[in-house]
Amino acid sequence: MNADSHGPIDETARLRRKIISAGRVLQRAVADQWWLSPEQWDQFDGYLDALDSALASADADGINSAAAEIACLKPRRAIKLGSAGGKSIMPEPTHDRINMIVHEIDRLAAGAAHGDEAPPSGGA
Repeated sequence: MNADSHGPIDETARLRRKIISAGRVLQRAVADQWWLSPEQWDQFDGYLDALDSALASADADGINSAAAEIACLKPRRAIKLGSAGGKSIMPEPTHDRINMIVHEIDRLAAGAAHGDEAPPSGGA
């Protein structure tokens, strides 16, 4: 197949790239110790729901969209003096959920790398 085709191999590779990219976004949120407002953490959790659902259905576009929304929540490095009020470190349940999703991502990425197109195990 040529590079412009959208056969099973291309779709599997595309899905794997999206899965790996989503995993990196989640790992950065943990490693960089994001501080967000309670409203932003609620949004983050909603995007985790969307990501989990997209992973369960092997929806590359859904995975990409949810990961992009999470990435958009990344705190800015430069903030105005006194504007950090009301922000907090990642809640423990969110952190635990990320760990579960990252494990699922690792499993799915490994399966996609070997051409395994079996459906995911039902999410994280």
